[in-house]
Amino acid sequence: MQITLNKIANYLIVMLPIFLITGPFLSDLSVVLIDLIFIYFVIKEKKFNYFNNFVFKILILFNLYISLRSLFAEDILLSIKSSLTYVRFTFLIFAVNFFLTRNKNLISNFSKVFLFTIAVLFIDAVFQYIFGFNLIGFDNTNPDKLNGLFGDEGVLGSY
Repeated sequence: MQITLNKIANYLIVMLPIFLITGPFLSDLSVVLIDLIFIYFVIKEKKFNYFNNFVFKILILFNLYISLRSLFAEDILLSIKSSLTYVRFTFLIFAVNFFLTRNKNLISNFSKVFLFTIAVLFIDAVFQYIFGFNLIGFDNTNPDKLNGLFGDEGVLGSY
């Protein structure tokens, strides 16, 4: 089971650039699953030194700080809901480090998928700039921004 979980976590890390294109659901789900698999391995293998790290402690304190600051916001529930979930990114940093040490090919595979994703988005953006619609048929509704594969959202440049 550990080998399967390790492969799943590696797959999720490698596919993260593609999941970012699809929207927030798959990317957030993959981050949470990577975090949970990481926590499982840390507990199972008793490698608590990942949590006894100065950087980890600082990031957890920062997450605690922004969560406490949320209590002073106008809409407390909305603010706390958004600030409490940022802790997943703290765990993601250490999870990626953990899985990188286990699989030396992970960075190479991630780089290949990332470069492929950027190339597809670039080709799609150039195609949309020239023809007014992208490779899958979305029209460019805003002439000031290219949408690319992101549909109605003009977020291609921020990707």
